[in-house]
Amino acid sequence: MCTFAKRIVRFLIMSKVRRSIGYSVVPLVVLLLASIGEVRAQLIVTKGSQLPAGWTADSLVRNILLGEGVVVSNVRFNNSSGVINCDAIGKFTTGSTPTNLGMTDGIIIGSGGVQMAVANYTDAGYVASNCNSPSCPPLQNIVSASLNDIAILEFDFVPITDSIQFEYVFGSEEYPVYVCSEFNDVFGFFITGQNPVEGQPDYNNKNIALLPNSNIPITINTVNGGSADGDYGWYMYEEYNCDSTNSEYFVNNNEQFIEYNGFTVVLTASASVVPNTSYHLMMAIGDAFDDILDSGVFLKARSLSSVSEDLFVTLCYGECYDFFDSTICTSGVYTHQEGLQITVLNLTILPKPENAVSESIVENQLPWTYADSTFTAPADSVLFVFTDDNGCDSLVYYSLEVSYNTDALYDTVICDNRFPLVWHGYTFQDTGTFHYTLTAANGADSVVTFVIGQYPTYVVNESAKICDGETYRRNGYEFSSSGTYPIHLYSVNSCDSTIVFTLTVFELSHTYIYDTCMISELPWTWGGRIYPAPIDDDIFYLSNSYGCDSLVHYNLTAIWDCDEFLQFPSVVTPNGDGLNDLFIIEGLLEESCYPLNRLTVYNRWGAKVYEVENIDDIEEFWNPASDRIPAGTYFFRFDGDGFKGHVERKGTVEVIK
Repeated sequence: MCTFAKRIVRFLIMSKVRRSIGYSVVPLVVLLLASIGEVRAQLIVTKGSQLPAGWTADSLVRNILLGEGVVVSNVRFNNSSGVINCDAIGKFTTGSTPTNLGMTDGIIIGSGGVQMAVANYTDAGYVASNCNSPSCPPLQNIVSASLNDIAILEFDFVPITDSIQFEYVFGSEEYPVYVCSEFNDVFGFFITGQNPVEGQPDYNNKNIALLPNSNIPITINTVNGGSADGDYGWYMYEEYNCDSTNSEYFVNNNEQFIEYNGFTVVLTASASVVPNTSYHLMMAIGDAFDDILDSGVFLKARSLSSVSEDLFVTLCYGECYDFFDSTICTSGVYTHQEGLQITVLNLTILPKPENAVSESIVENQLPWTYADSTFTAPADSVLFVFTDDNGCDSLVYYSLEVSYNTDALYDTVICDNRFPLVWHGYTFQDTGTFHYTLTAANGADSVVTFVIGQYPTYVVNESAKICDGETYRRNGYEFSSSGTYPIHLYSVNSCDSTIVFTLTVFELSHTYIYDTCMISELPWTWGGRIYPAPIDDDIFYLSNSYGCDSLVHYNLTAIWDCDEFLQFPSVVTPNGDGLNDLFIIEGLLEESCYPLNRLTVYNRWGAKVYEVENIDDIEEFWNPASDRIPAGTYFFRFDGDGFKGHVERKGTVEVIK
């Protein structure tokens, strides 16, 4: 089911609609929205009521979660050790099709029916579980909001080593819209028993479901990719927009393989313990603030373990390791068990120690040193024997290649207006002799000598001014229009010499000036003239210092101060009597101040009920009668663009019928 559908359901349940018509609205919306989304059944969930006959919480833990080195007892779910008939717990598998969950099978515990974890499950974000625990104080201590739909799996265990660990993933339908809100669904793994650290208090419901290397519990608000962008205010009490938190541990699922919109990466819960000592472990999850948009925690199969001993051994090529009754000569991981005592050997046999090293240098780097040996000429496959960090012999066949240096001369004379001169990445700003060291194709140094001379060029700037109709003559050229004209000449060395000639022609032109002022700014002054009122095409002559005439057409327009004329009604009575039937903005049509405009009307829940752009007729104003709008308070927003720029007005209007 798409995230939009789930938000609609939460809105209906939490709004006044819930109090007036009850929960019956939700199933109807769910049925209408159930077809949204593509069905992908890659995650297979068996809810508690459909587990094999006679299965209890003990059956789930022993058959699925339990790994090596741990003995469990007194397993209970929601304080019951009997046959499971509750859908807040179950088992899962990906079957033959993998998902992005990071694990293939295990136990799932949910704050609701766990079957909704299946991708595109038809219920909109929550499923009844038929059972829940009334409270869980350790879990409640993590969040401030009240908890609902609490599910608790707990048992005693005895580890055979000094540590206990298992892997898990936390997912939720609260992602991403309700990040940073009070809908802060939470879970925890609480261990009780002896603390192996001397002088420290014993564990008393210590939470080990924490972010790596921290004391931060995992909730919606502590691990996320930020809240969704966009304005959802019309169906939620408020908008929750915030940046991501610990996003390196978050997967934005978007219902790709499972129903939860987001979940964590695979994390490990672990604790230091005293071997062969009894402990109690409680795994709990709950909905925060409300009982919808469920969450779930996936426990990886066979990950609850307490491995006895790990051996990491590295040997040289050709050596072997005696492991109990076996002699092992191949890299790999090997296990030996005697009773509950497990030993794991991680054996690495280093590869055959032969290597070839080749180096290339240039002539001026000789003599060259490698491994305390000096080379004055090229070398081919010289054998060296080293001892590496593991104490193994290492054979190296060393080769040295030498590239020899060359010299080059670049001699040229150019015209001075061709500077800067660029040659093979080098830039020359002036004449002279320059020496550069280049790297040739073979890696050797090449010393290049640049000898650069120059021939002079000339640039002369001239200008003249004439009146319209006259002709200016220069060196056989005639000019009668304004512009800049380069006249190219050549020196004896074929270098450009240029006369840059600029001519200004003062034309008897018609200059049209259109000016605008506010009515309140009259009388208006321009060009030494005073205008007590608007004027259309005031014509007069101006003469410049060269005696050339110019004809000026001056136009002045006065406009109203638009902001003073915009008036918005506070009450509309659409009863058909012709009085106050429409939501009319006074001054908008009369003054034409804001030709680009938009009027939008919203109901009290933020839903848009009317919108119109660029009103230029009274019939385009909002008519609540024609829109079948009920009586009540409505919100409006007006945006306009015109001569005075942008204007924005907001307010309320009461519709009385």
